[in-house]
Amino acid sequence: MSKEIEVRLYQPGEEKDIVGLLRIAFDTYRKLKNPLEYWKWKFQDTPLGSTVKVAMVDNRIIGVGHGLLFNVKIGEGIILGNNNVDFTTHPDYRGMGVYSRIFEIGPKFREEQGAEFSYTISSNPIIINRRNVKVDHTVFPKIVSYMARIRDVETHLRNRPVTNTYLKKRLTTNPNLVGLGFKSLEAMNKLRKIVKSGKGPQNDFSIEEVQKFDPRIDAFWGRVKDSCSFILEKDHRFLNWRYCDPRSGEFQILQAAHGGDVLGYLVLQTSYDGGYAESRVMDMLALPNRFDVAAALMRWACAAVDDRGVNVMYYEVVRGHPYQNIAQRCDFVNTRSGPYIRCVFPDDTYNVVSESTPDKIQFNYGDSL
Repeated sequence: MSKEIEVRLYQPGEEKDIVGLLRIAFDTYRKLKNPLEYWKWKFQDTPLGSTVKVAMVDNRIIGVGHGLLFNVKIGEGIILGNNNVDFTTHPDYRGMGVYSRIFEIGPKFREEQGAEFSYTISSNPIIINRRNVKVDHTVFPKIVSYMARIRDVETHLRNRPVTNTYLKKRLTTNPNLVGLGFKSLEAMNKLRKIVKSGKGPQNDFSIEEVQKFDPRIDAFWGRVKDSCSFILEKDHRFLNWRYCDPRSGEFQILQAAHGGDVLGYLVLQTSYDGGYAESRVMDMLALPNRFDVAAALMRWACAAVDDRGVNVMYYEVVRGHPYQNIAQRCDFVNTRSGPYIRCVFPDDTYNVVSESTPDKIQFNYGDSL
């Protein structure tokens, strides 16, 4: 098949065709009740905008690639970044270089919009092994770990068969996991009572569930950002778009505060794929050195998950970060797997991230869409 392929920015009116293509490629879009509204939330109503590139043959969209714009703090400065997401080619046109054409034109559009940093996340082995791409990408300099907390291992293995032999052995032999169920629930309830009653190592904050991030979170962000060498901007505009718009899904937001000050927050999402409930800690952040706040938030989230009878809970964190230790104390185990992240860093910022200690690097499930 020899037809000329045109790659350009999408034009208004093409939204339904793009979503139709995404539904062919991605299970996520097929399961949504209103995939078009989800797409509009994700790419039209994002705080800083997006780029949507389409590949055309005979006036038909046969490929698409998206880029979400966001602010990211790297080193001492905040710059505009880009997250490459939702790339696909129609099955009839695969093997013709459509994906490469869309991907390689990305830097041109990013430069026009002023985006200096870019990253792409994938767990696809084909993409992972394509390290010698024409675009100048590098692997994210820190390892990001998937953590898992499972109450009943046998139930989990029946619903989500594990092919990772290390993880399977870890799950079936770890004494902290086998038979965890009731004991964990009882322990978490006790821990939650401690948090609620104000008893504990530090008695200067309370935790409550909120429906939206108010402007106080901007002051919190101002106190957090200087302690980080890499973190997406977490102001109220971004957080409310990401977690508080009904089109984005259902999230539970826990916020720790003292007086009028926010000390930290945690965002939890629970999904029911195939009738099996799974929860994810999408985002967790506390003030510098307030690990007591982060620990209380994680304990509270674990108790909430247990109360709902959810069997498994996931968390994504930079390996060696203090939050990883907090997760392990809440019975999470390191699965020894994680996302593959390819990046384009401006100037010497790669070295800034590479040479930073893990506690200065923040990366969560919620930082990718």
